[in-house]
Amino acid sequence: MIIITATFSQALAGSGPGLNIVGVLIVWRFIMGVGIGGDYPLSAVIASEFASTRSRGRLMAAVFASQGWGNLGTSVSIWR
Repeated sequence: MIIITATFSQALAGSGPGLNIVGVLIVWRFIMGVGIGGDYPLSAVIASEFASTRSRGRLMAAVFASQGWGNLGTSVSIWR
């Protein structure tokens, strides 16, 4: 919920007479970073809890590899 709220708030952010848009975006980016920082370990725990012992290693490798591929895809799409 933190990630979703911060993402929508960044999309709707605007500058006003007493606010600078850069400052507002920095605050919402920080809050989104807190949400993402909590999501990474949570996804690993959920994946390992529901995996069988036989395939747990492969599933954990897939979870952490998918995070890396997601970061790479994001940075590639920004440069287009």
